[in-house]
Amino acid sequence: LTVAIIPKIAIRALARKSNSSRSSFSGSNQRKRKLPAGINTNTAAAMLQAIREKDTPGKENIVKVDIQGDAVYLLSSYGGKIYKFTGEGRYVWQLKQGNGPGELIFATDFFIDSLNHSVYVLDNYRELKVYSFDGEYMRTEPLPTLAFLFTKKEDSFLCFDPNLKKKSNFNFFVSQNGKIVMEGLRKRDGNRNVGYMPSNVFAFYSDDSVYVQHMLSDTIYFCSLSDKHVCPAYFIKT
Repeated sequence: LTVAIIPKIAIRALARKSNSSRSSFSGSNQRKRKLPAGINTNTAAAMLQAIREKDTPGKENIVKVDIQGDAVYLLSSYGGKIYKFTGEGRYVWQLKQGNGPGELIFATDFFIDSLNHSVYVLDNYRELKVYSFDGEYMRTEPLPTLAFLFTKKEDSFLCFDPNLKKKSNFNFFVSQNGKIVMEGLRKRDGNRNVGYMPSNVFAFYSDDSVYVQHMLSDTIYFCSLSDKHVCPAYFIKT
């Protein structure tokens, strides 16, 4: 049995947000969206078949899906590829990979910015490349240090480092204009050299706050972007 305990340090912060909507850990697509009418097991199979016809058969491993309107975006961990399909399962594009300008080396996460009609992709752990909904490269946003996962809130990028950079002291940081403005989740000495690949660590609690949790920690942390602080919210006891 797993029990969640709220420490006193987090009670005031959580109480202020008690009327806000909550969500589970489900990637950058934090708000529940109605699936396009055409998406079903047949269209999902069509998407996978289209991917397999373009790439190595049977080697794709879809690790993230985001649905925006009638578009479906997929991330495959095999080769770090980003795909776009229609809600009916029709292939639209794959972001080009290579070493040229605007090309992806290896994507590990993405975020769909529906307000600005753009796709942010975390490439090669080092930078965020921005594309239009048509798959055209627009610009690159720098990151101050290595990251494996991220999400976006206004002009802030919330990033997670699963020990990619062994000398850093924190797993979580917030980047603005290429600079770290907040850090949290101090690394434990025993876990510092353990490499792992989490699928998602973020869950937005309100417009300016988010929960952060990862598999090597027994604590779920609460991060307030407006107050610029990170504190324990839940302790998981088994």
